[in-house]
Amino acid sequence: MFICKFRYVLFLFIFQGYDCGRRIQEGEPLNTPKKYAVYLLKAPVSPRFYDGWLCGGALVSEWFIVTSAACVTDVTHLYAIAGYSKYVSDLEIHVDPCTRAKKKKIVFVCTPNEYEFNYQDHTKWAFIDIAVVKVESPYDFSDTSYATLCSYTPAPISINYDSKYQEPGIDAMVLGWGHRDKYRQEMDLQDYNQENLNYAPTLIQHKELCKEGYNIYEGMDLVIDKYMICTEEKGNLNDAGLAILKAQPNAKGCVAREALKIHDLNCEKENGEEGEDDDELLILSSRKLRKPANITNDDAEQKVYNLNERSNSAIDANSTVDSSLTKNFNKTALKTEKGTPTRRFGICQNDHGGPLVTWVGAHEVLIGVATAFKISESLDCIGPYLYTSTQCNGAFLDCVFREANSPTRRQEICANLTQQGIKMVEKNISWIDHPDGPADNERNITTHASPANNTNATMHLKNAKGENNHKIFYSGIP
Repeated sequence: MFICKFRYVLFLFIFQGYDCGRRIQEGEPLNTPKKYAVYLLKAPVSPRFYDGWLCGGALVSEWFIVTSAACVTDVTHLYAIAGYSKYVSDLEIHVDPCTRAKKKKIVFVCTPNEYEFNYQDHTKWAFIDIAVVKVESPYDFSDTSYATLCSYTPAPISINYDSKYQEPGIDAMVLGWGHRDKYRQEMDLQDYNQENLNYAPTLIQHKELCKEGYNIYEGMDLVIDKYMICTEEKGNLNDAGLAILKAQPNAKGCVAREALKIHDLNCEKENGEEGEDDDELLILSSRKLRKPANITNDDAEQKVYNLNERSNSAIDANSTVDSSLTKNFNKTALKTEKGTPTRRFGICQNDHGGPLVTWVGAHEVLIGVATAFKISESLDCIGPYLYTSTQCNGAFLDCVFREANSPTRRQEICANLTQQGIKMVEKNISWIDHPDGPADNERNITTHASPANNTNATMHLKNAKGENNHKIFYSGIP
């Protein structure tokens, strides 16, 4: 069921070049609408010349979307698309009837200041990779015109802050419009983002699995422990929350999970013959929670790939592939019971920021945002997969939303963040000087004094009490 050994390719320039997109790996079309799922597109006129740039997100209120910090750090002027299961590129955003009428400009971005946009240090881009963005005007959750112009009227999803809903063994679902399974090769300019929203059922794993998978990166174990959710296996709930496969009534008593050892398993083919390469069979069940210790990736062969990698022809020329690692490259695939190779279920490029959700009763809740995965030598997206947890970052999220709802209470909650050394970066985005015109919240501004350096986005680094420590101006579009 798994590839036993991979050589991973390290692309040195994360967020550089064209962003070809990767959809939910092994994803399936949705049968039930996910009205909270949104995607972010860069404005067609942008200093960032990314091809097919795309990030996911989750609508959590009429004003706010939860996404990845990396998605909103590199590109300034963004549009949010909600209520639409169809992917529309930034080149068509003013043409498609839905996006032309319903797109919303992003006017505010908030991230933890610990997040550092560092192309080569993976512990930096993975560290608290979560953000909250605000749209120019509130979504109307009773607007029936979405059903005519788009797919459905958008609706928010609740955020999970309870650790029990991200424990190993919990079924979850990841959503996105990215590639199906492959990383786009150098010089390939085709947009592989999928036309419609897809989902993949997945299973939350022990964090030890991801720490092992990313163990060549110093400090990643601490980041994973403190902020991440780890997944790898296919889950057993479909997009409606119903069981895909029902357990067979074969038990003749129960055995404690801790008592089950790998050598106790009898992995045989259905005809009763012993399977070939028994030491490489991995048939614990459809609910596997841990990779056996004897199935490991050679540290020298491991490289990690960030979901947000932007790799155009100019940047890809600087990518490195260590040919010495191919000498003993093992392409043996672990097999299913019938010997057919299969793949893991997770995320791929351009799924970054997309929602990881689970069920609380009959209701879906947001538990994480897509952050990272790996790629094989053949450019397949593989796990283990990393998501930034909403529960692990609950104080940050609560601080952002408290500011919107109760400034007094917000100061009390956010003070705890400062004591922990966490500050918030709040960036207000102005569209007044942008070719697409001002945002809705700026249309009442009758006069505008342009700054001397012609900037149109400012970032405030605030402490928990909202005090400005310093201000940085970002170059805008003339």
